[in-house]
Order: sequence, then structure tokens, then C-alpha cells
Amino acid sequence: MKRAISIIVTLALLAWLASDQRWKMVGDAFASITPGAFVAVAAALFVTYVLRALRVCDEFRDDVNGRFGATLRIILIHNAMINIVPFRGGETAFPILLRQVFGVSIVRAGASLLWFRLQDAFVVGVLACLVWPGLHPALRVAGIAALIAAAWYLPRWARAPHNWTAGGGTGKEMTAMNVLPIPASGLPEGAVMPEHKLSIVIPMYNEADNVEPLLVRIHQAMENYSQPWEVVLVDDGSTDATPAEIRRLAAQYRPHVHGVELVRNYKQTAAMQAGLDAARGDVIATLDGDLQNDPFDIPRMVYRLLTEDLDLVAGWRKNRQEGFWMRRLPSRIANRLIARVTGVRLNDYGCSLKVFRGSVIRSVRLYGEMHRFIPAWLATVTTPRRISEEVVTHHARIHGQSKYGISRTFRVVLDLVFMFFFMRYRTRPGHFFGGIGIVLGVIGSLILAYLFAIKVFWGQAIGTRPMLITGFFLVIAGLQAVTSGVLAEMLSRIYLEANGTLAYVARPQPAPGEGDGWQWPSKPAVVEKPKARRK
Repeated sequence: MKRAISIIVTLALLAWLASDQRWKMVGDAFASITPGAFVAVAAALFVTYVLRALRVCDEFRDDVNGRFGATLRIILIHNAMINIVPFRGGETAFPILLRQVFGVSIVRAGASLLWFRLQDAFVVGVLACLVWPGLHPALRVAGIAALIAAAWYLPRWARAPHNWTAGGGTGKEMTAMNVLPIPASGLPEGAVMPEHKLSIVIPMYNEADNVEPLLVRIHQAMENYSQPWEVVLVDDGSTDATPAEIRRLAAQYRPHVHGVELVRNYKQTAAMQAGLDAARGDVIATLDGDLQNDPFDIPRMVYRLLTEDLDLVAGWRKNRQEGFWMRRLPSRIANRLIARVTGVRLNDYGCSLKVFRGSVIRSVRLYGEMHRFIPAWLATVTTPRRISEEVVTHHARIHGQSKYGISRTFRVVLDLVFMFFFMRYRTRPGHFFGGIGIVLGVIGSLILAYLFAIKVFWGQAIGTRPMLITGFFLVIAGLQAVTSGVLAEMLSRIYLEANGTLAYVARPQPAPGEGDGWQWPSKPAVVEKPKARRK
């Protein structure tokens, strides 16, 4: 019934617009546009709507949950209402539609709409500085720089308006993780867990509402665990009550729950490395602090790691509880690309639930945003045959905000380039730069040889030919690449020797007993002299 009424109202509105003679001027303007130009303009307009929908998906990623089609429909209706309703009254359609479709509160949607319009104002200001006629170049550059600086250093409340209404509710029913059904351990019948000590490392950032439910779930999962275990909670410079919650619960659960507080937000990789440094177990499990990983998968993964003699068992979120277009599809493409480049064939690089052999993960230091490529980094110190994956449970986020947006795609590509270089050429960077230099130098030399031949033997002028500059440029670039390779080789050796790093990692062996492994010289036989007879 609602759909029929909306269609009737739309048709009536279009009929009213067609009857208004003032729209005839608009129609006459469109009549002068060629079909090709009209198609190009329509395609560009559609791209702008797609980008606006992506911006809304990124702003409300937990509410939208990857439903890009519904978001695009909201954007189209919103912009249509802006153009139809006078005095920009159509802006009210945005918070109303978000509330109706995704359950976002009116106040939160309105705050984000103001933030969008502020962003648009900065873009328009930059464009105005670029095209303003007669403006002095110095003032043009200064105006653009001032607008960019203002947009970059806006206060926190303006950069993240969805935090204005923290705790305002989204209309969704929040279910604590400790009331979810308790699955079976997943261990084979009669399985005996090998002896070890387990450390569970959890980096957290602004997850105050998740600390206690996660610890409750961990203790439910480890209630019948037959080996010693501990939990290391790392606060990555949170700005909410996460540090206080960690301290309170660590004091409550002591002594096997430990807290590590970083002085500021160093990002997930540094927080994970801090947890690995604090972990004391010979088996280490890592998982996110957002309640999306289920601790009940840990015993099964540890058992497989130890009984199959593996160095890493990575989680595979086969039934991922997130949207397809904004999360699962980009993740699937990234996983295949990473597997192709690194040679480590895994279906899910992004899952934080992983179980490591402590001696192996401690031989790798994590920097930057390397946590996405931990399996690939481990492949530099072990063989990919000792890396496997296990299907794990994945829950939808219950509390808090996701820390990842669509912008991480570009960082992943850059990290992948560095990962490729490090895996292939860490101990021989001269081969990488030298190979590039040789190729450039050979091409440049061939060009210069050709120009030399036509100058000397055919008498043609070569001074104004672009090939002459290109040839010299390629030769010089080749020489620079080769010398860069030599310098990189020297720096690589300085790095390895200064840090006591070897070009290999050997599996630790039991200490040999005395005499084991050596061929000792045989001792000469002692011949006893016959005793003299007593007379």
C-alpha cells in the first residue's frame, strides 16, 4: 500500500512540474546538449551519487552493515527532495530515512549531515580559490592551504559527530556475549591436550563496553582447559573508560589476567607487539576485543597447532557477519591478492583470531600496520607448510564502533608492496635495485648507440631529438639504481649484524648430552703387568 501511494504521489508531482511553464527553460537547455555529452554528464552525476553513498556507508558502517543499495537509494531520495522542496527543506529527508531504514537516531544522523555539509563547504572553498579570477597567486595558495589546514585540524567533536550522541542508542537490542549459546569444545573424542602454557593476547581501543563480556566469555571457554593459561589485555591509548575497566577486572580476576597500558594510541600492530612482549606462554593466541571473535574456538585451534606440529593456525571467518559490498567483497579480493603475492594461501588474512607457536612469533617484530600480514611475515622465518587455517565463529558487533573504514584499502596496497620487497629481497636488496638499474641502463645504452650510429654513419642531426634526453635519463637512472642497490646491501648487512639477526631461523633442539654428536678418540688399553710370585 505504501509503495502504491508513493508511486501515485511521485507521478502527481511530475505532472505538476511538467505543467509549470518555468520548467520549459530547463527543457530547452537540455535539448541543446548532444547525446554523447548527456551520457557523459549522466555518468559523472551517477559517480558522484555513488561516492556520496560510500561516504554515508563509511560514516555509519556498523548500522549500514554493507547494505550499499539501500544507502544509495537514500542518497537519491535525499537529493531529489533537496531539489524539489523549497528552502532546502529536503535536508530533513536524510535523518528520517536513516532512522526508518537503519534505525539511526535523528540527532546522530543530523549531526553527521552537518559534518557532511561542512566537508562540502571546504571543497567548494578550495575550488573557489582555484578559479577565482584576478586573485593573486600567493593569496590563492594561502587560501587553499588555510582551508586544508582548517579541515585537517578541526576539533574532535566536528571530525566525528557520531560520537556526540554516544550511548544514544540505535534502536537495536544489545545482547551480551555471555548469554550466547555455549558450543562444544570441538576437540576429538578422548583427545588429550599436549603440555604447554597458553597466553591470550587482546589489543583494545575504545572498547569499554566489551571488556567485561569478553572476559566472561573467555572464562567460559577455558573453564575445563587442562593446561595453564593467562590473558593479556592491551589498552592502545583509549580515550574512554577502557583503561579503568581493564584495571578493575585485572584486580578482580588476578593473577592470570594482566593489563598493559600504552601511553597513547599506537595503532593495532604496536598494541599487538606489546601484548606479545608481555605474554609468557609457549603458545600464544590473539583475538580482537570487539566480541566478534569467539574464544570457544581457541582450544580447538591450539590442539591442532600442537598435534599437527604447526607454527600458525589462522582463523577463517567463513560465515562472516558483515555486509557483502563494503566488507566481504573487498576483503575477498584483498585476500586473494595477498595470497598471490606472498605465496601463503589463506582465505582470511584479516581475522585477528590466530594461534601461534611462541618461539616463532617472537622471532618476528611487528611495525607499522604489519598485523594484516602476520602469516606472510611468519613465512620469512618458517615454511608455509607449517601455516594452516581453521574455520571459526564470527559474531556481529554488539557494542562500540568499528575502527576500520574503506580508507584502509589504500594502506593495504602500500603495505603489500613493502611486504613483497621484504619477503623477496630483505637479505639481497641489491638484486632488486640492481635488476631495475640494469634494465634501465641497457635500454638507455641501446638508444644512445642508435643515435650515435645515425649521427656518425648517416649524418643526421640528433641534438633536438627527445630520444637523446630519454637515453641519457635512462642511463643515469640505471646508474643511480645500481648504486642504490649497493648502498642497500651495505645497510642490510649493518642491520643484520648490529641486531644479531641471522639470515635464517632454526628450530630449537634439545641440548645434547656430554659426548653426544662427537667422535671422541679411543683411549689406549691399559695392560697390567704380572705380579711377581712370592717365594
